[in-house]
Amino acid sequence: MINLAIMLFLTGCTASSQKQSDTHAAVAIQQVEQCANIIGGKACNFSAVDADENDVELTDLMGSPFILDLSAMWCGPCKLAAQGVQDIQDAYSDYDLQYVTLIIEDTTGNPPNTIDLQFWKDQAGITTAPVWAGSRELLTPNPVETGSALYLDSWPTFYFFDSGMRMKAYHVGFNDALVDENIGLIISDENNE
Repeated sequence: MINLAIMLFLTGCTASSQKQSDTHAAVAIQQVEQCANIIGGKACNFSAVDADENDVELTDLMGSPFILDLSAMWCGPCKLAAQGVQDIQDAYSDYDLQYVTLIIEDTTGNPPNTIDLQFWKDQAGITTAPVWAGSRELLTPNPVETGSALYLDSWPTFYFFDSGMRMKAYHVGFNDALVDENIGLIISDENNE
């Protein structure tokens, strides 16, 4: 409810008429239902390229629970998190869990290329978990602007989505216990539906 109030404020609701206010509220609600990148909201789609030079979209993951790990190649904690990606992917294969690493920046702060992605995979021992190339265009530093970009204020940032692409959890920084806890959340939600 707080997020809706914030979105209503940002859409420019005025006190000029109740009908106009109702229209703004309906638009804000529709935007949240379509794509929100907030807990309980449906993930906003985006396009990327994988390590095999294939065009991919976030909606390609529809039907599987997944983790979206926003990382940068120069980030030490991101590299640490990468060391466990394949183990997590393998441990939860019975649940069809996908662990997607979205590399936003290479070692120089530029968008990565497919050679960078392959290097990342090789260094971390990732064989089947997807690694995608992104850019800062996919990000927002403002948690209120959730409709068209992913919120990031620290590296790495993790999003946890159920098979219906609804965000169930989010956290910043690498923490094994939180990753495990949030995987448990999306897996238990899948079993209860």
